[in-house]
Amino acid sequence: MVGWLALVCGALLIVGIVSHTLARHLIQISPLLLALGLGIYRPGFRAVAALPLFTFWLILMGGIWLSLLGIAQVFTGRWSVVEIVLTIVIGAASTAGLVAASREGTSLSLSLRFAVILSFAVLQPVAMLLSF
Repeated sequence: MVGWLALVCGALLIVGIVSHTLARHLIQISPLLLALGLGIYRPGFRAVAALPLFTFWLILMGGIWLSLLGIAQVFTGRWSVVEIVLTIVIGAASTAGLVAASREGTSLSLSLRFAVILSFAVLQPVAMLLSF
């Protein structure tokens, strides 16, 4: 789980470097870093916090792939080869992270799980919006 979160963070940082938008990408990965930190101190929270984050990034990468393939213009823009490869890395890491998160047990109550999932499901899109 930690490895998949770290891989998504690292790939997004590389995208930021390549596209000269590092500050923007640092804001975008802040929820991922929070989930990593929270998981160190409260391991039971890690998988629950990671689920909406991996879901968000997988959906976002899917939108980019649809645009690149000309299937649907979900996003406009031009992506370098490095950025395209990194979308595959982010998508694959997010998929693997979702599988790992679904297999990782938690001792959290149902209401606490719901609260953590909802919090991170809101936090990631807010971070994305704040980055622009």
